[in-house]
Amino acid sequence: MNPTGLSGGVFYDFKSYGRIRLGVDVRGGNFHANKSAATSAGGSSITSGNYFLAGVRGTIRTPISWLKPYAQVSAGYSHNDATEPINAFSPVNGSSTPPRYYDGFVQYEGFIGADIKVLPMIDLRAIELGIGNMNRLGTGSGLGGTASVGVRSIGAGVVFHLPGK
Repeated sequence: MNPTGLSGGVFYDFKSYGRIRLGVDVRGGNFHANKSAATSAGGSSITSGNYFLAGVRGTIRTPISWLKPYAQVSAGYSHNDATEPINAFSPVNGSSTPPRYYDGFVQYEGFIGADIKVLPMIDLRAIELGIGNMNRLGTGSGLGGTASVGVRSIGAGVVFHLPGK
């Protein structure tokens, strides 16, 4: 599938309940893949889009001070061509490149992950796994693409934060 993309975001932990620290997370990004969710067609960046999610995160304090596991639930908006039927495309004005049709989706996703403290203001996101769904808003492009598609993600990265609890 060769999925790739970049994302960024911010989160703010604001309340503790015992060993759990609650906060809000806002993130956005883009993605590209060489497989469509609607067909077996493939090719370089045949699927692409952007997303914006906001959610609630719970970080669990562990006896290992440098390990910060968390769970999160988020919802938001995605604008992509992941569900459009590739075979329905036809060249426009003699071009051999098919036009791109993008639909809007309500996206929701649950995440689990773990950050590792490296410095007072830098953590490494060792892993983040996500699973959710996208449901198309309205009737879409009119090409009859799938109205709903599952979302799965895996990521790692660097987390910059202000020093605090």
